[in-house]
Amino acid sequence: MISISGHVASGLGKGEKFLAMDYYKARIREEIGFKPFEGTLNVRINKKAMTVLDNINKKYIPGFSKDGTAFGGLYWAAASLNKIDGAIIIPEKTGHKNIAEFIAPLNLRKQFNLKDNDKVNIQIKQEFQPTQTVGHQQPNK
Repeated sequence: MISISGHVASGLGKGEKFLAMDYYKARIREEIGFKPFEGTLNVRINKKAMTVLDNINKKYIPGFSKDGTAFGGLYWAAASLNKIDGAIIIPEKTGHKNIAEFIAPLNLRKQFNLKDNDKVNIQIKQEFQPTQTVGHQQPNK
C-alpha cells in the first residue's frame, strides 16, 4: 500500500453532475463495489504525488454517449481515506491539475468535517509500479 497526502480543495461541481448519472453509478457499483456519493473529494497534491498516481496500475471504466453527447471514461484505483474504502478516480476529460479525486459511498466532507486546506492522507491499495524510467539507467545485475 502506498500513501499520498494533500489538502482538501473545492471543485467545480462537475463530479457531482457525473456521479449522479445512472451509467456512472451502475458501473462504479459493478466495478468498484459501492454506490458512490454524488460528488468527489478533491485533494490538491504535489507533483511527486501526481507522478505516483500516473504510475500506479489503474482499471478503466469506458465512457458512453447519450443524446449525441460523449461522456469520457475514467481510470480508477482502490484506495481509502480515514479508513473509509473508496477509490481515486482520474477522468479522461478533466481540467484539474495536481488534483486527486476521491470517491466513496458517503460525503467525506460531512463525515469528517473537512474544510478547504485540511490535510488528508489517501492510502492506495497497491504497490508503486513505475511504467517507465526517464533519465535514469537501470543498474546492471
